[in-house]
Amino acid sequence: MLEFNGDKLRPMKASDLSMVLEWRNHEAVRKNMYTDHVISEEEHLSWFQRTSSDNTIKHFIFESQGKPIGFVSFSQIDEANKRAHWAFYSGDLSTKGLGSRMEFLALTYAFDELRLNKLCCEVLGFNQPVVKFHQKFGFEIEGSLKQHHIKDGAAHDVILLAFYKDKWPHVKKTHLEKVKNV
Repeated sequence: MLEFNGDKLRPMKASDLSMVLEWRNHEAVRKNMYTDHVISEEEHLSWFQRTSSDNTIKHFIFESQGKPIGFVSFSQIDEANKRAHWAFYSGDLSTKGLGSRMEFLALTYAFDELRLNKLCCEVLGFNQPVVKFHQKFGFEIEGSLKQHHIKDGAAHDVILLAFYKDKWPHVKKTHLEKVKNV
C-alpha cells in the first residue's frame, strides 16, 4: 500500500468490483475509453478474474481520507525492460485536483516501487485536455497512431505518451513543495 498526504493506492479486491463497475460505466468515463459500451457484471467479473492472475497487471483503488474515489491500473509491466503502461479514472467527477493526486501516486509507485525507467500511456486524440494534463506532469508525446481506433463510427488517432525516470526526482520535489505550501 502506498500513502501520501491522506491519499493512498491499495490493491483492488473482489469486494471493490461493483463500485469500480459503476465508475467505469459512467458516461463521462466511457466516452474517453477504448471500450465504451456499458459493461455487464459478467464481463466485469471475467475481466477481473483474468487480469488478477496476470503478474504483468496491477489494479489499485485510490482512496482519500479512507474513501475510495478512483481506479489506477498498471499493465504490460516488463521488469526486464523496466517499463509499463498505466491508466486511471476517477469515481468522483466533481472534486477538483483528484487527477493530479492520482497521477502523483501512480508515478511514485512506478518509479519508487516498480523502479521503472519508462511509464507509458495512450490517450484518444480527441481528448486533448488529458494529453495536456499528462504533459504538465512531464509526460512527453512519443508519437501517434493515426486513425487507430474506431469510436462512434469515426477513426481516431491515439496519442502515445511516456514519462522517464530521469524526470521523476524533479517532478516529485515540485509536487512535494506544492503540498507544503497549501
